[in-house]
Amino acid sequence: MAKIAKRAGPRPYRSLGTTSDGVVILTPKVAPTHFKAGEIRRIIARLKREEADREAREATAQARAPSSPKKA
Repeated sequence: MAKIAKRAGPRPYRSLGTTSDGVVILTPKVAPTHFKAGEIRRIIARLKREEADREAREATAQARAPSSPKKA
């Protein structure tokens, strides 16, 4: 935490916008050090694709599986 505060300096936060109920959305004082926005977007898109593929495989497997006879 001390590194971030030292690197950020005494600058005030900038307002990104205000919601309809009056909450002000602030921008971070410094850029992220580990992940960039593009990297995060690519990872989220990849995870969504993988989830859709997994669901499609499960649906195909269920459709191919023979239905078990119902007991009376």
